[in-house]
Amino acid sequence: AQATIRTWRRRSGLSSRSHVVIEPDTRLDPGVRLQIESSLSMEVQRNKSKRRVSKVTGQNLGKSHCWATKKDGKPCMRCRDPQSEVPYCRVHMKVGDPSLKVVQHPNKAFGKILVAARDLPRGYRMVYWGRRIAWHKCKAHKDWAMSYVKNGGVIDPCGIPQSKLQYMSCPGPSERSNTKATSQCFGTPHDTRLVGREFVLMEGVCKNHQLIQWYGKDWFAA
Repeated sequence: AQATIRTWRRRSGLSSRSHVVIEPDTRLDPGVRLQIESSLSMEVQRNKSKRRVSKVTGQNLGKSHCWATKKDGKPCMRCRDPQSEVPYCRVHMKVGDPSLKVVQHPNKAFGKILVAARDLPRGYRMVYWGRRIAWHKCKAHKDWAMSYVKNGGVIDPCGIPQSKLQYMSCPGPSERSNTKATSQCFGTPHDTRLVGREFVLMEGVCKNHQLIQWYGKDWFAA
């Protein structure tokens, strides 16, 4: 029975769900089915009890649960995808944070930009994530490369559209940055998985307003 429980847990990912649904399986003895149901239900309850939510941003705290939030501001209920240290679940690693939206700039010459899909509070946490790559191998994507841990190369998000922070614009002469990178990184210097770096909002951002990142003093000169 224990082997069966572990298999069902792995295949269904129920460790990150808020409810348990088990389809009938005539091969299992009713007593075994009851044991499986009970075990999975208890695991879900344990995950729910471990999850802590920020009263300021409405996001899950820590790194064990997904940082994404829904468009109504409610936090994702899933655990972090175990395939990397980036604090997003498997679903939001595939679609990105729903509270952030990539749109076309009104002036098409500027390409795509990132805006808030809803009103976002100051302190909202996000991740600039992608592949870890050596800087000398990233020259073609240097405009999007993000610094990572010491001796760890850079983060390259190119080719991963669901990594939405790569679409943040640089502030113009009459604009100011409303995001900043922190020293918190996700992954190791030689990680072969997806890695990331934390960004936070320095001020609240209204729905459909831009998220802006300072590219550096040499950007406009270039």
